[in-house]
Amino acid sequence: VSYLVRASYRVALEVAAPILTLAALVLTTNDTDWLTMGLAVAGLLALAVAVRPDRRPIGILAALLLAGSSWVRLADANVEAPEPYVIPLGLVALGLGWERRRRDTSMGSFTAFGPGLTLAVIPSLVRSFADQTPTRGLLLLAACVVGLLIGGQLRLRAPLVIFGSVLVLDALRLLGPYAQTLPRWVLPALAGLLITGVGATYEARRRDLRRLRDRYDSLE
Repeated sequence: VSYLVRASYRVALEVAAPILTLAALVLTTNDTDWLTMGLAVAGLLALAVAVRPDRRPIGILAALLLAGSSWVRLADANVEAPEPYVIPLGLVALGLGWERRRRDTSMGSFTAFGPGLTLAVIPSLVRSFADQTPTRGLLLLAACVVGLLIGGQLRLRAPLVIFGSVLVLDALRLLGPYAQTLPRWVLPALAGLLITGVGATYEARRRDLRRLRDRYDSLE
């Protein structure tokens, strides 16, 4: 009987918590500062709950809440430097992810570190597209290279995928203005050379892709 009572209390709390959180966020929609803080706090609390192995899916909700917090702030205040707002939250999220992974060694790196890494670098990437100078993009590029090296050294899948994706997008943005100044025939010619090279070495490329896939599957 006591177990049923405890279980009923637990279910009641788990049902009431998201309802009350949603109500609190709705009440703050007219005040951007409180809405931003409410989303951030709710996201961090969700990450704390996701430490438990049976609550892993809540980590996805935590990432969405934390990302929403940064987007609300950026959209309302036209902040030109999002890093002071999002990097501290990202570090806290990474700390909680490390704690979750320490408790459950079978947890994948995406589940543990994906929300924190995304929160730390995506706002900077988006903001860099509106910059008139390449400074932020170059700094982000350097940070991604460091993150890739650390992820490769630790054999973690999440840093490799997230930092690698951001690095490619950032590099394309930085090279975009220079590509526009090239003659129109240059890009089709380069594409033709690439296709010819891949076709001529098709079997070798297949073996390289197979080895790359095997290495990726071996990451945590």
